[in-house]
Amino acid sequence: MPRASKKRPKINPDGIYVAWESAALSVPDEVVQRGERRRGSDPAVVENPWLFVPRDLPQNEWPSEFDAEVAQTDAQAPQYDILLAVQPLPFEDQVVTLTRPLRVAVGSTFDGHPERTVELQAGERFLSTDPVVTAAPPGCFEREPGKPGLSLKSGRR
Repeated sequence: MPRASKKRPKINPDGIYVAWESAALSVPDEVVQRGERRRGSDPAVVENPWLFVPRDLPQNEWPSEFDAEVAQTDAQAPQYDILLAVQPLPFEDQVVTLTRPLRVAVGSTFDGHPERTVELQAGERFLSTDPVVTAAPPGCFEREPGKPGLSLKSGRR
């Protein structure tokens, strides 16, 4: 069992136990090597039961130093509400309103003509960084004072 366990394992004094990792013990004052076999009544087993596993436990089921480290790291890890790949940035764009109807060519075909044409109506709202806002002639949009940008949840209004 890992050292972090709060329960002491039951040790049979007549059973045979194997050390799953090497350790320098203070009680008794000795060194135990990984794989070393000891009887359950041995002072090293009685005082340090976390270090020993039953002899018949397959080696692939023994605790490992890695397991103990992962458990300790997991216990110390901060908790998160959301995990993101990149840091979110505050939304600094302003919302702008179209002041007059606008006819917008979207895309292009191989012969240089627009793929389609979109009619935008006066009063439609866009973010100030939207390509239609940056490409429009001056005076087509007015900024809305005091209006914050849109949040990701609200979408386009």
